[in-house]
Amino acid sequence: MNSFNQVSPLVVSTLGLLVLATLPVTVWGQTVSVSNVSVAYQQQAVLGCSLIGYLGAGPVIISIDKVSGPVSTSLFDQQNLTASLTLVAANYSDIGAYRCTAMIDGESVSQTTLYLQINGYQPPTGQFGFGLVKSSETQLVECPVEGVPGPSRFYWQRGQRINALRVTTQTDLLSGPFVDSVGRLDLSKAQNSDSGIYRCTGVDVAGGSGYQLFNIEINNVDEFLLATQWYFILLYALAGVALVAMVILLIWCCYSTRHYWFVKIKTTVVVRKRVKKKTYAEARRKSQETGQRKMALAHELQAKDDYNYDMFTSEQTTR
Repeated sequence: MNSFNQVSPLVVSTLGLLVLATLPVTVWGQTVSVSNVSVAYQQQAVLGCSLIGYLGAGPVIISIDKVSGPVSTSLFDQQNLTASLTLVAANYSDIGAYRCTAMIDGESVSQTTLYLQINGYQPPTGQFGFGLVKSSETQLVECPVEGVPGPSRFYWQRGQRINALRVTTQTDLLSGPFVDSVGRLDLSKAQNSDSGIYRCTGVDVAGGSGYQLFNIEINNVDEFLLATQWYFILLYALAGVALVAMVILLIWCCYSTRHYWFVKIKTTVVVRKRVKKKTYAEARRKSQETGQRKMALAHELQAKDDYNYDMFTSEQTTR
């Protein structure tokens, strides 16, 4: 019950305002009557308002003008106390609020608002939330604010509008993000310090607007590395070519001197075999000579022993 008592006054107030908005406006016993208009694009639209119940004798003038726009030329019917504004081909720029002004004796006694709507009109709207953009993945950012008709798009950062790139000379290139010829945000000249929150605003001819926020991260490589990377690439390429040339030259040298190396290796093997054989024969000969000398020495010692034995035997016999 308490919640009903709290909500019902608000509901009643809202319904009351809606009812009053649809009723004519009464001024000094007379009523200014208006009606909203909705037409198709490029179709004729007629906006009108009238003064009802006026019984005075003072001169009356009724006019219709757009609230935010130049003064319109409306037609006033003095006899019927009506005014009308005819738009032969209603455009999106004609959308909006119009003001019906009733003047009696040169004084404005009433100003009532009526609205013109064009079927199919969609005000510019952006997407919900932030859009994350990394310069390492893309260099062009397209504003997603869409509407019917297509809005004009503008980019902002830190409260300042980002303009299109202006180049005066080849050496006078502006740094930082810029807007290209088709309305995209170009990050090719952005610096790391340009990272942050960007705002894209779309505004159409009817005065409607919408926006989208971007969180843009600029991750550019160090300028020195960018300036010297081609030198390193060229240096590595030359080193690779030199290495390949050396390998080819080595293969060619080995192939062209294969006969020499074959003969050289064969000769070396033969010589080593001969040396080995000669060495073996020499060692065998020396071994034989050593054995012969040992045998001769043994015979000589044996002969001396035999001689001494014979001399001893003969001495014993003589005695």
